[in-house]
Amino acid sequence: MLSPFSGTIGPLAFLFAHAGFKTDNGNRIYAVAAEIIGDNRSGERFDSLIRYPYLTARERYISNVSREDLAAAPDYQRVTESLGEFLHDLPFIFVFDAGDSLSEIRAACGNPRIIDLAFAAEFFLPQLDSHSLK
Repeated sequence: MLSPFSGTIGPLAFLFAHAGFKTDNGNRIYAVAAEIIGDNRSGERFDSLIRYPYLTARERYISNVSREDLAAAPDYQRVTESLGEFLHDLPFIFVFDAGDSLSEIRAACGNPRIIDLAFAAEFFLPQLDSHSLK
């Protein structure tokens, strides 16, 4: 159940992904961004769109990404390989999960330990959408 981390905490990675409602070949993520803070990798960034044909008007409004941009984006496999290389030596990553996409994010990152920051966002940013009572 609990899997404590006992190693030295080095650089921290923060990741955010936009995900759609409809699945395209097992994927709902259409944009991902990550940044590493600390040690010699501080300030390294990764961001990419992912080809996704089911963008809705609501998702377009939230992410400001057009269907044309997504049609020209690299496919899921290529982006996840690049993201995996970017995050390859980090024992865990911090994720703000917008849209219940943790399982997709975990698969895209190579299944590292994920710390979901949604609980902190709900507490410190009460204007955000929430799945719990306030």
